[in-house]
Amino acid sequence: SAPPLALTPGLDVYRFYALARDGARALFSTYPHSEERLYVVPTDASVPPLDLAGSGIPTGFAATFFWQVELTGDGQRVVFLRAEDDDSYVQCELWSARLDGTSLVQLNPGPRIALTEFRLAPDGARVVYIDGDPIAFAYSELVAARTDGASWRILTPGVERPGAFRISDDSVFCVFGSREAGLTSLRLDRLDSSQPFELLAPSSATISDLELVRGSTTAVFLSQGVLYSLASPNDPVPVSGPGVTAFATIGFPYLAFSLDGSQLLYRSDESAAGVYDLYAAPVDGSAPPRQLNPPLSGE
Repeated sequence: SAPPLALTPGLDVYRFYALARDGARALFSTYPHSEERLYVVPTDASVPPLDLAGSGIPTGFAATFFWQVELTGDGQRVVFLRAEDDDSYVQCELWSARLDGTSLVQLNPGPRIALTEFRLAPDGARVVYIDGDPIAFAYSELVAARTDGASWRILTPGVERPGAFRISDDSVFCVFGSREAGLTSLRLDRLDSSQPFELLAPSSATISDLELVRGSTTAVFLSQGVLYSLASPNDPVPVSGPGVTAFATIGFPYLAFSLDGSQLLYRSDESAAGVYDLYAAPVDGSAPPRQLNPPLSGE
């Protein structure tokens, strides 16, 4: 077999590194002189690494780093959340570039804004992110943008604050929580046009997390420590006991689904004793949860 190839000669790989789907290119970041840089290099090392974010992005803050970096599903583009820190607050910008170094575009409209998370549609054509005012962050919007920078639109006009959001596997819909006048609801909207639909009527109960069942728009959401399944509008079905939290250990989520989407696996501290047990339950709530581990103690 061939010996390993050094892809980053003279460069110190920092936090992010990824491989394009076709295996032809690798992506990585470095952090020289308090400014993180993003590079792409062919995996055959035929040409030197290319600095994707080295030109066309204005600077001027004391430090620059990447908050989140993702490759699109087609492996052709990288989308990255670039943060700037002036020692008093952090502001972020969302950028996208092709892996050949062309088509570097900023995806969030207007000036630098508070932006903490984005999610890519599986087909790589669109990205959804929360866009907030850094001063009055309680008021923010959920925005869908094309990753090539061609267009963007607000999914939550007039909403006080969007909550958790997820994109369907077919890249058509976004399901999201929203909070307005102190009440929380769940909504569904198409990414390519404005067709909002209410999945869960507003209530005083909080929604702390949200997931979509594989291959569907069935939502499983966490409210007041209990998981609910929502396959039909305004008909949530409890699928867990109490004591579920959205806390996840590094590299492992607190909630997982079977490949066919019929079963879910979750951790819960039903006794409120600081001991988390493992449970399995049908997503439709047709049977009670099953504890999979023997009883544990907090020691």
